[in-house]
Amino acid sequence: HVDIFLEESAKDFDAIVIGPGEESFISIINDYRGGLLKKVYKSDYKDVHYGNYPFMRRHYLPESAVVNNLLFEKYGDDIRSTCVLFSRGCNFRCKYCVYNVPPMVQMRSPESIEEEIKYLKDEYNVQAINLKDEICIPISREVAIPFLETIGRSDITWRGQTTIAGITEEKLALAKESGCVELAVGVESVSQQVLDIINKKITVKRVRDFIKLCKKHDIKVKMCLIFGLPGEPENIVEMTRTFVEETRPDYVSLSGLDPIPG
Repeated sequence: HVDIFLEESAKDFDAIVIGPGEESFISIINDYRGGLLKKVYKSDYKDVHYGNYPFMRRHYLPESAVVNNLLFEKYGDDIRSTCVLFSRGCNFRCKYCVYNVPPMVQMRSPESIEEEIKYLKDEYNVQAINLKDEICIPISREVAIPFLETIGRSDITWRGQTTIAGITEEKLALAKESGCVELAVGVESVSQQVLDIINKKITVKRVRDFIKLCKKHDIKVKMCLIFGLPGEPENIVEMTRTFVEETRPDYVSLSGLDPIPG
């Protein structure tokens, strides 16, 4: 990523953006037109809010770049779907993560979200959306309930990734009612010692409870795990296999830790 390998990236690209790209992208276009293109453009998340920008209009793109029939292939044939981003940022600072996002969630308004879904349905006949938000179900109840009700009014099938922290049965029930079919969660490890070391802010018990509640409300669970994290016990593979057999998540994603200098 250019945030980490700035010097190396500068050798291969005409311009590099550090931080949020909305304003920098405009500067790049204007500077290029004026023959004043710079190598690096920097901006700070404190100076911009994702909710202040209009949602992305896709009319300059070919339909094949917007509509994907494979995102929901587990739920039916030829479901017209696309990816959306209703918020940007993450409340947490897990020690293994290198995401270049603001340290808080910048949420778009319910009106903007509802307008984008309507646009996708009207213009592209989209039937399902994949939420690419870092946390697709807001932690705050005051934000989560109106958000889920907004999606529910839009009559759309959806899936996304979220955090177990802050999840309640009320939210999961409303998520299901609003069209949610699957949630991916970064569990990372079934060792509480590892979770504490990486500052995950969840417990193994909460993971068990979450999977159980999702099954109760017929929401499929994708459990994401990372092997090679600091503090892992020698029997972590056996611990993980036992946990998966006991809790029975619908899907499991396995990754390895990739340490990056700096």
